[in-house]
Amino acid sequence: MSIDVSAFENADLEFDIDVDSHTLPPVPDQLSFLGQRPPDSQGAAIDWSYLNFPICNDFDFPSRMSAISDGSPQAFRLEHISPGPNQRHEQREDVANGISSSDKDDMPENLPPEKHEAPRNGDWSNDFSLDERPGYSSQLVGLSSETDPFLLRHYQYDTRDTFRMFALDFRKVTDDINMPGPAASSQSSQIPASDIPVQFVMTDEEICKEDVKLIDTDFAGFNTEAEDHALLYKIVPIDLGSRLLKLFFKFIQPSYPVLSSHDHNGEYRNCNCSTGLRAAVYALAAPYYFLDDYLSVDRGYQQPSTEELWGIAHRGLQRDSRKSHLGLVQLSLLFLHRPPQNYAVADIPSSWALACSVLAAAETLGLNLDPSDWKLPSHEVRLRKRLWWLVHVEHTWRALVLGRPSHISASSWDVSELTGDDFDLDDIADAEARSCVQAQSPYFTALCSLSTIASEVLDALYSIKSIRQATTLEALLVRAHPLRMLIQQWRQKLPPDVLKPTKELMEDDGLDNCGPLRLTYLTLELLVFRALLRPLAYQPGTSEQEMSEPRSTIFQNSQSCAKLVLELVAALKANHFVNFWPSYTRYQLSYMTNFALLLFVQSPSMAIAKENKLLLDKWRITVRMQSRAWPVLKLAVMRLDAVVWKGLDHIVSWAGKDSPAEILLRKPPNA
Repeated sequence: MSIDVSAFENADLEFDIDVDSHTLPPVPDQLSFLGQRPPDSQGAAIDWSYLNFPICNDFDFPSRMSAISDGSPQAFRLEHISPGPNQRHEQREDVANGISSSDKDDMPENLPPEKHEAPRNGDWSNDFSLDERPGYSSQLVGLSSETDPFLLRHYQYDTRDTFRMFALDFRKVTDDINMPGPAASSQSSQIPASDIPVQFVMTDEEICKEDVKLIDTDFAGFNTEAEDHALLYKIVPIDLGSRLLKLFFKFIQPSYPVLSSHDHNGEYRNCNCSTGLRAAVYALAAPYYFLDDYLSVDRGYQQPSTEELWGIAHRGLQRDSRKSHLGLVQLSLLFLHRPPQNYAVADIPSSWALACSVLAAAETLGLNLDPSDWKLPSHEVRLRKRLWWLVHVEHTWRALVLGRPSHISASSWDVSELTGDDFDLDDIADAEARSCVQAQSPYFTALCSLSTIASEVLDALYSIKSIRQATTLEALLVRAHPLRMLIQQWRQKLPPDVLKPTKELMEDDGLDNCGPLRLTYLTLELLVFRALLRPLAYQPGTSEQEMSEPRSTIFQNSQSCAKLVLELVAALKANHFVNFWPSYTRYQLSYMTNFALLLFVQSPSMAIAKENKLLLDKWRITVRMQSRAWPVLKLAVMRLDAVVWKGLDHIVSWAGKDSPAEILLRKPPNA
């Protein structure tokens, strides 16, 4: 495998990844969605074409599936889909006895024998405490988070039920009742079993020190509002503020219409908005200074201090939260996108807390009610509608990527869908900014509609109740079918470029507009397929030729979807990066890391394991190279590099030594 890195001298980061002797299979061309119907619980013949992935892929690879399927629907009965309860609880061959040498250095000394067994009174010792481990904080690994609990069940844990990595560990508190028991030599015995695997990520608090220091910095001076107001105008004089505002309307407002053009169409000196909101607008716009012909020179050597601006915004947020105005929601929405101190470190708990606070403020202001017929100025009606949809998008996607339950229910709001008239185009005086908003409004409207489907996916496939109810593949398919239908209906209303092959988008600069929406859509598809893969852990004795439908379709289309994400990220150039500014983007990219690992671990045959390993390797190369110029990818890189650093053999222990992934890892590299 060779990489051409010479092109990194080019600012656009054009590079090719050449696979010398191995190829991946292609994604099917625009597969048909006709003749679909939901799974038949009586076992009748079923057309599983609705699982097919519909976007063309530009990779030119031979198909591995031709040996087992011609792409036509195949008849089968549901009892052939997945093993029954008795079969699921059969033991696979245990992991080889003993702990590998790579574990010895990073494992604690073995606990006394009495601590390996569950205590008779049900009370474990403090050695197993989550909260009392010195120097570490804990967060639940959510069911839909970019780290999949159903992948973590495959990991090889030590005698304290901990999978130790660099600066963070995974600690399980229950096992998956649908998986075989652990090897007694390497894992604690008698750990409780549940139909939902429960793990916590234990984070070394050293990597959070910068975030703690940030709070101290933000509130070090205890500035009054008047002092912050004076500080803001010292950092950003009026002429600079006007230019930053134009940059905001050109690069942020089109895809995130949080401001009212009626109120902000001009200089800020006459604007009736809070100091904190102004500071947040300036802070988000400041990184784009180099795209302003004047600022690129005037501020070329000394850019505005965004940390000071974010500090003013943070203090302003605390003040504004004591009052009730639309500005509180606007400021909160912008503050959610404060860049992290370290892009390789996941968000601190306050991120989800703020997302919930934004929803609470929106409901307090009645933004969850449709204002279309209210006796209000038209610009305020339009702003209220846009703000609600922004709250919905933010809350839903943060619930998904952080693995938290959404606090928005379908019955608690009735705001109508946005139209082209809701974007204040007539109030935008700057022609270039108006053109940007007009061009992006269809994509933002599509994102809002997609967020309602994302909410359905979260509820149907990733809630605690749904996972406990749908433990078999047939039950998951019943839930997945209507979701795929909703996605299909959503696709039919899209701007046509969103579904074009990536190569065509690159030729006509289509990624400038639709790139972020395409990534969001692919992330949602990954989440649907990730849920379907839960009961498809490796089963001994399975060969590719013996895989019944819909198993083969699920594995093929899961891989197809993953390759589209890989293709999209590999195609991005420096001029595209500015469009992927929302802070949850780095989590969307991290889903692919987890998904590629999951596909490899659960590979049902050696042929598929080789393809998935190649996919994993290509993804690692791609994100490593792209992250050099695009920090948003660093979390995805760190997630994968940490696993490779630990050793891929440590994440396939549950599958047993006869699993294709395990066998492939034992083979010499050139075998």
